[in-house]
Amino acid sequence: MRGDEAKRVCPGINLVQVPVARGKANLNLYRSAGAEVVAILASKGKCERASIDEVYLDLTDAAKEMLLQAPPDSPEGIFMEATKSNILGLPADASEKEKNVRAWLCQSEADYQDKLLACGAIIVAQLRVRVLEETQFTCSAGIAHNKVYNES
Repeated sequence: MRGDEAKRVCPGINLVQVPVARGKANLNLYRSAGAEVVAILASKGKCERASIDEVYLDLTDAAKEMLLQAPPDSPEGIFMEATKSNILGLPADASEKEKNVRAWLCQSEADYQDKLLACGAIIVAQLRVRVLEETQFTCSAGIAHNKVYNES
């Protein structure tokens, strides 16, 4: 819907105009901001830009390194970090969340790939904090074994 149509339908709406150069949206400000975020994300993995505000980040090496530092048979370090982040699908109640995360990390049938995903989630949570602290931008993340699954 165009701005004038939106105003007609919703007179109280506040529309924000992006800067314009040569009759087109000037996205330099957004590109610059995106570059700041990518620089932070790239500190932990290989970044592939998908659009002006979306990247794919391969954290495989960083996740493997994390597993080497805190092997699956002693998941305490991973557990402590995992419970600091918001995990979709887990109860908000801290004691229940801790119990569920600990049970998942300690299960004998959890395979290496599952543990890599858990480490990836922790790394992403840390990166999101850095992005917020260094740029004042918030960001979201999806975590999957590959970028095709991540889009679903």
